[in-house]
Amino acid sequence: MFELVVIVAIIGLAAAMALPRSFAFLSMDNTQRTLQRAVSELSDLALGGRELRMRVDLANGRADRGRIVIELLTRGDAAEEQQFLLAAPAPEFLWKPVATRYRIEGSSWQLEPEIVYFHSDGTCTPARITLMGSRDDENETMLLTVTGFLFQPEEKLF
Repeated sequence: MFELVVIVAIIGLAAAMALPRSFAFLSMDNTQRTLQRAVSELSDLALGGRELRMRVDLANGRADRGRIVIELLTRGDAAEEQQFLLAAPAPEFLWKPVATRYRIEGSSWQLEPEIVYFHSDGTCTPARITLMGSRDDENETMLLTVTGFLFQPEEKLF
């Protein structure tokens, strides 16, 4: 009987620890949920021994925002190495865009810092991720923790 009480207590403690995180995920809007899923996928890929990064591609003509690009560190081949200047040493590794299951849509993203790295121990660079609106009061800021958890602060930071 005592063993049964101990097992029920352990299950109760595990449920008490898991429920707040589950409710936080359910209370996210669609953009936050997709971003959290993408970050979780990147962390999982990095745990498999891959080096990944997330950055903003500013190729849309704006200097302050762009679309989020996911890149994988790969070994460069000879054809790609020859596109660089002959005077510069050819890079041994190159960052290449990679497709993920959860695509982060939109072209009005900001990252601080500009590049977020996902490491093989499951951690990532902490960052502030902002989806810019047409007005300043429409900006949606989310914070990414070292453990890969994404949350929206209760009050406006800036």
